[in-house]
This record gives sequence, C-alpha cells and structure tokens, in this order.
Amino acid sequence: MFYNYLKIAFRNLAKQKFYSGINILGLTLGIACCLLIFLFVQHELSYDKFHAKGDRIFRVLRVDHVNGTLGKIPYTSGPYGPALAADYPDDVKATVRVMKANSLLAYGDKSFNEDNLILVDSNFFQVFSFPLVKGNAAMALTSPNTIVLSEEIAKKYFGSETPVGKLMTVDKNGTYQVAGIMANVPANSHLKFDLITSIQPLSQQEGFKVWRNNAMFTYVLLAGPVKKFRSEVSGLYG
Repeated sequence: MFYNYLKIAFRNLAKQKFYSGINILGLTLGIACCLLIFLFVQHELSYDKFHAKGDRIFRVLRVDHVNGTLGKIPYTSGPYGPALAADYPDDVKATVRVMKANSLLAYGDKSFNEDNLILVDSNFFQVFSFPLVKGNAAMALTSPNTIVLSEEIAKKYFGSETPVGKLMTVDKNGTYQVAGIMANVPANSHLKFDLITSIQPLSQQEGFKVWRNNAMFTYVLLAGPVKKFRSEVSGLYG
C-alpha cells in the first residue's frame, strides 16, 4: 500500500511540474533556513562554555552614567582586582586583569604590527582554559619579559622552527622570550587574542594605580556561586 501512495504522489508531481517545483523549492529553503538558525543559536549559546571554571568566572562591570543614561561599563582600572580580593577574601579565589594592546613584533627579518595582543596577570592560564601546546602554563607569564604566541602566530614568525626560548623584539626597544605556544583561541570565545604577555611591568607605573584610569577588563574567579556578587559582576554566561 505504501508503494501505491508513492506511485500516486510521483504521478501528481509529474503532472504539475511547475507547482511541484515551487513547493519543493519552498520546502528546501525552509529546511535550510531552520538549519542555519539552529546552527547560529547553537554557536551563540556555546560561547565560553569550554572554560572548566566558567560557571565561577565573572567579569566586573562599573555602573555609571553615559550620556545621561545609567549603564554598565566593562572597562575598569588596575586597582579593582586587588581591592575585590582584599574586600572579599573568602569569596574571591583569584582575580585577573586583561588589557588589550598592540605592538610591533619582530623576529629575524620578519616584523608585523600586531593588534591582537593582551597583557594579563600571571595566573591567566590557571583561571581560563586556554591550553598550551608547548611550554608550562603555570610558569609562562611569571616573568615580566615573556610572551605566549598562538599556533598561528608562531607559524607566522618561526615557520617550522621551535619558538619556545627564542627572543623577539617588541616595539624596537624591548626583548621578550617566547615562553609558550597556545592553541588558537576558539571562535566561540568572547576574548579574542593571538599573543599574551605579562601586565607586571605596566602595573608598576603610577597611572596603573589610579582608580579612574579605566582601560582594562577585570575578572574574578569565585569560590562558589555567591549571590551577593550578582549585582556587582556580569558572568560569562549572562
């Protein structure tokens, strides 16, 4: 009986080819659009889910008036992280400051202006799950003049060479040692970067200690889901 139904259906399609084509095309487009929407939503909901400690990582927001409207601002200054750790020692397990920057990097006869560089605290890899494929994640950023490259950037400068331990020139006057190579940052990460270096040298400057010098992100790793932080910080997942 099922075979007969199929036979009749194909006969009807053959008799009205024009209308059948329109219906089939509409059905195909509808299914394709649904699949694209599903994939887009799935990708958006997957942001930062790869962090092992993601449910306890929060980005600090400032509440301030912007053009007469009360808004939340993600940029903070250097003292925020240490102050939160000091004020909430039982709740804040770690703080990490992340500052975007750009620099002229050179190795041998290759030099490029890199605008996807971030300066971070030394515990960055202990809070976020960005794996190193070469180097020691616990030690990579403990020295001030060290730098970690993504696999893509490492290939760009060093080709088939082993980059770890090599020296690179930064802004024509500084020498940084490559301390590690990390896997390329996933597309579903809200943090986008290709190079990481220590924020330690900058933190010694007086301007870094000024509360109103808001030029970086501050993240906190909480010991648990502390409710009183909900009004003060914004989680990675909203």
